Amino acid sequence: MKTDDRMTVPPLPGADLHTSSIVYLPMLCLGLLGFGLGLIFYRNAPGSDLMVFHTAGRLAELGDYATLADGSRFTELLVKTHQAWLRVPPGLHPWVYPPTMLPFAMMIGAFPFGFIYPVMIAASLIVLLSCMARCWPTGSARDLAILLVVLSPGTGWCIGAGQVSFIAASIILAGLAVLRRRGLAAGLVLSLLTLKPQFALLVPVALVCGGNRRACIGFTLGAAALLALSVAMLGADPWLSWIHFISGTDAHFAAWQETGRYSGQSMDAHLLVLGFSSRIAGVGQLIASLAAAGIVGWSFATILDTRRRMIVFMVAATLGAPHISNYDAVLSALAAALVLTSPRQVRGPGITIVAILVWSSALVNPPFVMKALGIPALAILSAATPPLLFLFAIMTIIARSELPATIGYDRA
Repeated sequence: MKTDDRMTVPPLPGADLHTSSIVYLPMLCLGLLGFGLGLIFYRNAPGSDLMVFHTAGRLAELGDYATLADGSRFTELLVKTHQAWLRVPPGLHPWVYPPTMLPFAMMIGAFPFGFIYPVMIAASLIVLLSCMARCWPTGSARDLAILLVVLSPGTGWCIGAGQVSFIAASIILAGLAVLRRRGLAAGLVLSLLTLKPQFALLVPVALVCGGNRRACIGFTLGAAALLALSVAMLGADPWLSWIHFISGTDAHFAAWQETGRYSGQSMDAHLLVLGFSSRIAGVGQLIASLAAAGIVGWSFATILDTRRRMIVFMVAATLGAPHISNYDAVLSALAAALVLTSPRQVRGPGITIVAILVWSSALVNPPFVMKALGIPALAILSAATPPLLFLFAIMTIIARSELPATIGYDRA
């Protein structure tokens, strides 16, 4: 008999949706507000992060790795080649991704920016929605989950920036959905997260603590294949330049790291905005990253149902990443949707409230924007996001199982 590999989620009864409209309708209104704010924030430089990919792809095609590794020259070229889209030139925007991302960037750079920007956003969102459709059955639960993700505050920021957060969320969702039955395939899928390394750091922790040997092999093979592909296509020069760039001796990387820390919404960004020293902020980020690794390891070693593993991984990835911004709040919105679309009779009011707060957190982030508005209370409220994410993960781990065993358990 053929086995269905989908991580099926029981649909919410119609009564649940009706009685919960007093909660969901205000949430969706707030989501639209956050969606609009994200687009407004990037009105002077729409797709500025995608411009980085576009510029890097064209430089890689030309073999100009010197400019690619020089943050100042790279930013000047970005501004020069995208003047029609920039009302206000952005600040320092160096290429910081590993060279394994360059083949993807080259595909983007092969097209005019005005064409690839909407196409990439639409295509990556469709991929995410397709993964969600595989994880939720047809019915009200799937429709609500899609609404919660598409209209989440972080989605507007992702579209405005032209980021790849939809793709990252799709990789996590697809990889973890088939982890138990198809470990090797799951590892290969999850290896794609190495293109966005701050999220890939937790994958080995999850696979090792979960005892998924096949997935570990798949992850290793996939990461090695991406490395080999980049070297085969581009040679070793991009790797040598990139290693030098991130080694700590490059002034442009140091400047970007400082600016990126302050303008993001990681733990150290919140501490910096609240006035703590750079050293204390760094220690705080290290604690958050270790806590994220700990809760992922705990959950994959003890939890059997796929839904809760997904929730914990996405929340921990958001909590522990050394660099993260509002567009990555798509992950926490998806985690919240996994809770909010579970049957009401198996989720308590506590975790429901926390899920709603996590889903809404992008409204008060990133913290530097809240501080710039001149309302100190907003910056303080923004700083509640990391502990809220930690609480959400812990509540998910200790909650009783929400789902019957719909995916076979495979530790082989």
